[in-house]
Amino acid sequence: MSGNGERRGLVHWSITRPVGTTIIALAICIVGVSVVGRLAVDLLPRIVYPQIGAGVRNSGVDPR
Repeated sequence: MSGNGERRGLVHWSITRPVGTTIIALAICIVGVSVVGRLAVDLLPRIVYPQIGAGVRNSGVDPR
């Protein structure tokens, strides 16, 4: 089934090279852990709720 012209994808590469796949996965995890420590997190963030205002001008009319 595997001819010379057949394309092989990421799954095939991962299965045939488990050590390389493990090293890449560990590198991604290490970079992720180091970046998470640098994120700025505010314990009590200021929340601004969205507001919508509508105004109607109708001269000479009572508010009732």
